[in-house]
Amino acid sequence: MAINVYIQLDSTKAFGPGPYNIYYRDLNNNLVFLEGPLTTSELIAGQNYSVPNNVQVISLKSINPACNEFIKDVTISSFPSPTPTTTPTPTITPLISPTITPTRTPSITLTPSITPTSTPTPTITPTITPTPSLPQVSVTVNLTIDSGNTGYTQIYNNNTSTLLHSMNTNGSTYTFSLTSGISYRVETVIQSRIFSTNVAQINNYVNGIADAGSPYLSSILNTPAIIVPTVLTSGNSYTVNTFVGAQRPV
Repeated sequence: MAINVYIQLDSTKAFGPGPYNIYYRDLNNNLVFLEGPLTTSELIAGQNYSVPNNVQVISLKSINPACNEFIKDVTISSFPSPTPTTTPTPTITPLISPTITPTRTPSITLTPSITPTSTPTPTITPTITPTPSLPQVSVTVNLTIDSGNTGYTQIYNNNTSTLLHSMNTNGSTYTFSLTSGISYRVETVIQSRIFSTNVAQINNYVNGIADAGSPYLSSILNTPAIIVPTVLTSGNSYTVNTFVGAQRPV
């Protein structure tokens, strides 16, 4: 069996810039990964997880190198078992049946009748017209990390704020598909750098043409560069190039 837990940071408190990983501790006090990396804003918004029912501790760990692997353990509260309700046993009172006096039944003469022949009613089978499904549109996201720099790229379904994929290795590529009409969002973070001019950068292309906002840039460590959410249209092609390091041309 499993239990659901809801994790949310208090927005009135001060927190490190993140990002964070979420774990739970098993019976041997080992950390078991749930999800990550997550931004502070995602944790303030709140996250739901399903964990084994014997789990007692949820752990929040900063993966920001500047935070020296800070980890916070939180104990899950136990809820009392419900008290069973006793159902009373009904009492059955027997009824006294009256004595029935038999009555003489007169003789009945039967006259044969003609039974009409019934005509079967035809069964009409309705024709089901399938509802056409909306086409799927694919998007390819690439990540380049210059030597000596660290960072990552995260890809979201913008309509549901669902994290679709996260990657932090130079040369990574991820292709996904969403229904036409859904929008996607990409965020890239630079965590450490060699030169002060190094940045997080995103170039967003539709049919090989950069959108009006490209390049999307962030020169602040652990603060993401974020593209304007892009709505997918059937028949178009979408490519997103993300960089951690030197700024690139569009």
